[in-house]
Amino acid sequence: MTIALLIDADNVAANRYPEILAHAQSLGEVTIRRAYADTKHLQAWSEIAGLRAFHSGMDKNSSDLQLTVDAMELALRDKVARFVIASSDGGFSHLALKLREYGLEVVGMGGPQAPPRFREACTGFQVLSTVEPSKPAPPKAEPMPVISPVSAPIAKPKATASAIDQEVCRLISERGGKIRMNLLNPEIFRRIGINISTQPEKTWRAYLLKRPHLFAVDPKGPEACVRRLS
Repeated sequence: MTIALLIDADNVAANRYPEILAHAQSLGEVTIRRAYADTKHLQAWSEIAGLRAFHSGMDKNSSDLQLTVDAMELALRDKVARFVIASSDGGFSHLALKLREYGLEVVGMGGPQAPPRFREACTGFQVLSTVEPSKPAPPKAEPMPVISPVSAPIAKPKATASAIDQEVCRLISERGGKIRMNLLNPEIFRRIGINISTQPEKTWRAYLLKRPHLFAVDPKGPEACVRRLS
């Protein structure tokens, strides 16, 4: 099912995008990815690959209005059935309720300060991590190492499949023996920075089914869970 990810970029920091995208991708294919911001917030969002950043002008609430207009156009003209709205602004409760009146699914995503009226207006709501994403430390000035002609830089190892398996097992144990499939991607990304779309299997279902000695997977469905076997 096509998902439209619409971000109130005046209200959400650009360094939250990886977490937002990871959770949206756990719900399905995120075909439409848009952020709406005024001039002072636009540059950071416009540098993100694969995301359309719209300059909404300097008028008060202009970003909110453009996001709302686009959402209604996507719903009525393009027949998009599932929306993810990233904002902590309670004003989007009106948009969420209207889309739901059309029988569409609306998942909200924002900080702990997001008001109840927006949370309750959505089909579901995901609270973003309260931990600020770390910024890379500036490199220290060090002498240039001498590298022999036959030497080559050693690549930094990526997270191995066994490390991912261990983290999934730990997460399942913490949740009492099972966890919903659509929660795996945001939780694993938050813990070890791994998005399943970067792995050879591309989806959690495919990844887990390759490990029948470790995991039992429910049939497909919005409530499908995975359980630990060993």
